[in-house]
Amino acid sequence: MGQKKTFLNNLWKKNYSINKIFFEDINKKKFLKYLKKQKYIDYNLINKNFSLIYDKKFPIAFLLKNKKKIVGFLGTLFSIRKINKKKFIFCNIHSWLVDVPHRIAADLLFKDILNKCIITVLSARKGLSKTFNNMGFKKVKMNYRVTFLLNPTNLFYKKKTGIYSDISLIKNCLDKNNLEIFKKHSHKNFTKLIIYNLKNKSEFSFLIAKIVKKKKLFRVINIIYLTNSSFIKKNLSSMYINMFYKFNILFCGQHFLKEEECILQNSFFSQNSSKDIYLKNFPKRIRFNTLFSEFDAN
Repeated sequence: MGQKKTFLNNLWKKNYSINKIFFEDINKKKFLKYLKKQKYIDYNLINKNFSLIYDKKFPIAFLLKNKKKIVGFLGTLFSIRKINKKKFIFCNIHSWLVDVPHRIAADLLFKDILNKCIITVLSARKGLSKTFNNMGFKKVKMNYRVTFLLNPTNLFYKKKTGIYSDISLIKNCLDKNNLEIFKKHSHKNFTKLIIYNLKNKSEFSFLIAKIVKKKKLFRVINIIYLTNSSFIKKNLSSMYINMFYKFNILFCGQHFLKEEECILQNSFFSQNSSKDIYLKNFPKRIRFNTLFSEFDAN
């Protein structure tokens, strides 16, 4: 029975085709018309991600077609990252939608990438767990911690670090790999900064962050990426004070999978939450962050 069902599904899927969409195709009328007309995901949420083109040689989306008619869409954010002297291709899925009558062929949208790169799905809709599991994805908890920068302990802490966000100064401090990451996050929406040791300026951490508004009430500086986390952990209270005075902000947040990946202490002055995300081909030794994802656009 199972073999017969698989055979019929495969036979049915022969009616479908996959088209790649590249940066230069963004303004094609049929493509945009479909996205604006569909009711599954807010078009504005999808459209935000089209401003995040990290590597133009990779597609920004895949379209599922049935007899030349668009019936599905997979939004992708590709990036090449050099980690521990080795290059990896990452693909973050920011949107996945397929018209109801054609969902039997939904997995075809992953055909070209499933085993060719590291795939992250950070904003999956509820109910897709079984589908991702069938494609070999691993469901994990992504944690988010936000902490209050001006807790009483920090107020009396002796400042040991300095901070600057001058572009030219930052660029002079970075190695080739981090300079490339810096350039790809040159948009003004990103906050780039250096936290350095006041006694030894050669000891520092490079951070990429984004200031967001939570519940339209207060601002949070979310850390997207950082280097030399051990230095920050040793000087955390000092960094909190640096951030408060530099940006006039009261809260700092970070997404992480494992506790050791988070530089923010879990304390009375912090709040934690979590959500399910899906990973495919994700190496164990790679440190997780939200770099090159839809979190850059939000």
